[in-house]
Amino acid sequence: MKYVVKQNDSLYLIAKKFNMSVEKIMKLNNLINDKLKVGQVLIIAEQTFDGMGKDENQGIYSEVAKEAEQIAVFKDWRVAPKPNHRTDVDIYIHKAAIFYMSKMAIDEGSNTSLGFVDTNTIPFLVLPKNTNWAKLGDFGIVINTVNWKSSFAIFADWGKPHNKEENTVAIKSTLLVGTIGEGSYELARRLDIDTISQNGEQAYQPDNIIYIVFPNSGNGERKSVGQIEKAGKNLFDKWGGNQQLKKHVKSCYNKNWGE
Repeated sequence: MKYVVKQNDSLYLIAKKFNMSVEKIMKLNNLINDKLKVGQVLIIAEQTFDGMGKDENQGIYSEVAKEAEQIAVFKDWRVAPKPNHRTDVDIYIHKAAIFYMSKMAIDEGSNTSLGFVDTNTIPFLVLPKNTNWAKLGDFGIVINTVNWKSSFAIFADWGKPHNKEENTVAIKSTLLVGTIGEGSYELARRLDIDTISQNGEQAYQPDNIIYIVFPNSGNGERKSVGQIEKAGKNLFDKWGGNQQLKKHVKSCYNKNWGE
């Protein structure tokens, strides 16, 4: 896409607006310094993660890798088997999807740029604060591999860090800060979490929940359940549906679909 420089614009502000680095914009436009002119046209790669952008010709379904590629490792203290030990949550990318396996805990909802999204009625998922490969309003699907129940969902809240240790190892310039493996009460109900409760500390499954998110798939607005299900199904089918999921469940987690 292209961007026309406006009054008071700077490379820093433009880079921040499109979640890019100043160096990347300079390289794309063969700039030798950071001076800009009003009306100057810049080429902008609209990205949410290294290597995956919303291309005007290919959409978000450009091939990133033939197989799933690990892009980050989240260090989560709360899913660890022993106190003060961390469990690694591997973050993968394949085509137009980011996915990982983690716990399921309840997020009680909060006001974000989407407005207040009700935890009791809307299936939504939570991503670590400052995640740079997805934005609020993007769609996804969540699968409980214990019973193979699933639900489409919307990314509606940031998982805020509980302590300064909750962050990822930076891989490929990615740094995630916050919590991972959380969703709404309605999402937990649809996944048939054993200890389902509106009390977030009681509604909990320690592992085996797969979260799949489709970056750049939303428009940053709150959606109804019907809209979430329709958009989620369309994106999931384009990604490859159950066949794609079965492949990654086996290759990344050594699980057989339905067993």
